[in-house]
Amino acid sequence: MVLVAKGNYADALLRFDDVLELDPSNLLAANNKAICMLYTCNLAGAIAFLESVLRADIQRNMHNGLVFNLAMMYDLAAHNAKEKKRTLQVLAQRYGSDDFDTAVLKLG
Repeated sequence: MVLVAKGNYADALLRFDDVLELDPSNLLAANNKAICMLYTCNLAGAIAFLESVLRADIQRNMHNGLVFNLAMMYDLAAHNAKEKKRTLQVLAQRYGSDDFDTAVLKLG
């Protein structure tokens, strides 16, 4: 996180990869890796990565912060954002915990 705070996203990305190699289920590291990917101009890769994290264990990984970041990345990509966020909404309703806040999808 120090590397992120210093704006050194490329090196931070490598460290988050190290964490995920040791603990592939670490959602905080996965979420931060995606943010670093975004900040290193890899929006498509960040979206694909977060989608793969969700697919790996959708019930466990349907986390407010992760879904919020994915929804915001869909908005940045602008291609079919509303449709993709509606799909996330359906998945959240099906697999999310009782306290999952679908407002993070910013469906307007």
